[in-house]
Amino acid sequence: MCHVPVFCWITATVLQDILVKNNGQDIPSTLTEMYIHFLLIQMNMKNQKYDKKQERDRTKLLSSNKEMIFKLAKLAFEQLKEDNIMFYEKDLKACGIDESEESTGLCTEIFKKDSVLHEMKVYYFIHLSVQEFLAALHVFLCYLKQDKDELIFFLENSRPNKKELLYVLLRKAIDKAKESDRGHFDLFLRFLLGISLESNQKLLIGLLDETLNSKNCINKTIQYIKQLQNNDTCPNKSINHFFCILELQDRTLYQQIMKYLRSESGQPKAVSNSNCSALVYVLLMSGFQTVD
Repeated sequence: MCHVPVFCWITATVLQDILVKNNGQDIPSTLTEMYIHFLLIQMNMKNQKYDKKQERDRTKLLSSNKEMIFKLAKLAFEQLKEDNIMFYEKDLKACGIDESEESTGLCTEIFKKDSVLHEMKVYYFIHLSVQEFLAALHVFLCYLKQDKDELIFFLENSRPNKKELLYVLLRKAIDKAKESDRGHFDLFLRFLLGISLESNQKLLIGLLDETLNSKNCINKTIQYIKQLQNNDTCPNKSINHFFCILELQDRTLYQQIMKYLRSESGQPKAVSNSNCSALVYVLLMSGFQTVD
């Protein structure tokens, strides 16, 4: 993603804001944290541009834009399910969005429109990753509301009880991403896993009424991903599972790989097939020049 111009811009926007306001403290360590901060920045830009004020309280900022964020998140998910990155006015209306309303000021910051043939308007998020982030937010909000009908896309015939719902939802989302040949839900999955962490939910207070302590569920999910990774035959899937584990702030696999790379022993070490892709990724990102 570091080679994608829009992602570089998002990263630069977030880091500049944090360095100026927080003196470099609380720099995001995961993709989910990065995009939560980006959403906050865009909401502040909307407030300054349309409401002529700057809201420094994160909770108030999220709360005041809550309704529009929920609508955009629903739109993002409904269109992601259909593999659509461009939408029409009817799609907006289906999610309760009236493009002419002043309340859609937030849309102009993360949502764009163009005119095509016969001046028909088309709409799109500024980047697919923003759509995937908002889609993941919508799914997590549906989980909090226990809206199993809205989650049927993942749950299918499963009807877990309240206690097991989050784990089943995450597991089904992992399976859905694994089944996609094009990596259609890979980034969405990373965001959904990230939002399920209580530490990230705290950043979203204002949108969320409370945080959820899901430590046990997260541990089970990490183990499930690692089990899948042991059987991965596709390098891209293995790398995405590696990213998913990092998004859940589990660094054990990364630390094992770094320990392997730093070893000065002359004895060859076996690396599982499932970890080879992650090993190559770490090599590329860590500046190691050669591998024997």
